[in-house]
Amino acid sequence: MAEIARERGVDPVEAMLDLAIEKDLERFFVHPVAVVTFSDSGAHVSQIIDSSLQIHLLSHWVRERQAFTLEQAVRMLTLVPATHWGFSDRGLVREGFVADLLAFDSDTIASQMPEVTNDLPAGARRLVQRARGIAAPWWAARCSCAMASTRGAARAAPPGAESPPLGGTGLALAGMRRKSDARSAL
Repeated sequence: MAEIARERGVDPVEAMLDLAIEKDLERFFVHPVAVVTFSDSGAHVSQIIDSSLQIHLLSHWVRERQAFTLEQAVRMLTLVPATHWGFSDRGLVREGFVADLLAFDSDTIASQMPEVTNDLPAGARRLVQRARGIAAPWWAARCSCAMASTRGAARAAPPGAESPPLGGTGLALAGMRRKSDARSAL
């Protein structure tokens, strides 16, 4: 990348982005050092919202483009970041691990349009972006048994919550985002 950037007379990050647009973006997703993650959940919440990247991967790149299988995408969103960041008890649904789990409908999951809300201190605004096709999230769940993808099986909802039925494949994502980050993606 550094060599291409020198040839073009641009910063390596700019060269990478230009190549992604010029070539096939999915190549960047599968590069061995690529980690599919993004969050600008701090400084620019009134101007930009990028917390829907994971939902976009599932709806656009998996369902619409079929560039990845659902299993590949789940791995890209869970185990890969956990491994890169050194979280040895995250990224898999495994006994004793801590997981953020998301039951969703792979046939309908998609990001909705961002909305402005004024719920920050002093009424300051921020953007939120919800998603459709999500049945139930669980944050920091301590795994006590093995879980796997489910097809048409009954799904448990958090205590006191209703869980709408899923039409397609419901899959538990063993993620590693904090509760506040995950909520902004929902």
